[in-house]
Amino acid sequence: MRLLLVIESLAPGGSERVLSTVANYLALKNWEIKVVTLSSNKIGFYQLHDRIECLSLSLPGEKPSYLGIIKNNLGRILALRRILIQLKPDIAIGFMTVSNTLLALASTGLSSTVTVGTEHSYPPLENVGKIRHLISSYAYKNLSAVVTPTKEATEWLKRNTYASKVEAIPNAVPWPLPIQPPKLLPCTILDPGKKNVLAVGRLNKVKGFDLLITVFAKLAGRYSDWNLTILGEGEQRPALEKQIRDLNLSGRILLPGTVGNIADWYMRSSLCVVTSYSEGFSNAIVEAMAHSLPVVSFDCDSGPRNIIRHEIDGLLVPNGDVGALERALDRLMNEDSLRQKFGLMASEAKERFSVEKVMTMWEHLFDRLSKLHNSTDK
Repeated sequence: MRLLLVIESLAPGGSERVLSTVANYLALKNWEIKVVTLSSNKIGFYQLHDRIECLSLSLPGEKPSYLGIIKNNLGRILALRRILIQLKPDIAIGFMTVSNTLLALASTGLSSTVTVGTEHSYPPLENVGKIRHLISSYAYKNLSAVVTPTKEATEWLKRNTYASKVEAIPNAVPWPLPIQPPKLLPCTILDPGKKNVLAVGRLNKVKGFDLLITVFAKLAGRYSDWNLTILGEGEQRPALEKQIRDLNLSGRILLPGTVGNIADWYMRSSLCVVTSYSEGFSNAIVEAMAHSLPVVSFDCDSGPRNIIRHEIDGLLVPNGDVGALERALDRLMNEDSLRQKFGLMASEAKERFSVEKVMTMWEHLFDRLSKLHNSTDK
């Protein structure tokens, strides 16, 4: 089978992680796979199988003017259409709204390819604008199917777009987690005598790390044997570093950046926390739980509640409620036995979201869509 994957870039991120998992699994089954990035940089953070070829449209990104946006996206559509005609993939998958929309438009009238879009966030909370939503909503009608990781996102897309078929397939957790540069061992910066609260994600506003820092500052005095580590990189770094300095917690709250050996950090930590205002499907939650870490998370739309089983393997608190977050962290930081109990149950995520289980769902979808596509062509 020939598979084409379309994505903005291969930088660190949730949709990029999903792409690498899908691509690597199918490459081992001798699928012929090509990855097309919309950005000029085709060098990725996540390792891909040697048999996977990466291509780049090498076109400029969007410009601030409407005319520039239209011109650049028309160029992307035409370039992607040429690739589809040349390669004739059996299946093409877009990752995130922009790639989905471009794929839907570029494949118009091409009957040789099954096209699938994927959403990895909760669509109503994405600030895409009315015009973009209208375009993508109609464009999704051209796709054979759209896949989302949660039932809430699935139901929203069914109600608010013209997608003919929408299915929920969760993200898989590779086991063991792959290792890639940059590698930073926890022992090089963490105090061996202290427990660690771990948070993982891009340093942007939606991840709510400013709230996490505020809450940890309230707990730091009572728990002098605990530190907080936030792994990731992003535009909020200067603001978060200033917040930490203003709280005089530079030695207790660490921002090491992005690491490629994240499994070492899960194994070194005692607790994971997620403070996002919204999450499509948090890879960090699944990965932490697979490493037997209990997770405290805001009950945001819509990923965490699809992963964490409240009071079984973690705790969900009302979205944005810093008081509830403080109480939940206080409870788990104070009770070793409760952390161990939740952690034992959390480890079941390895099976609940295993690559084999999730990819079987993908393969069944491909099989159904291909059969339907072939019968329609006859």
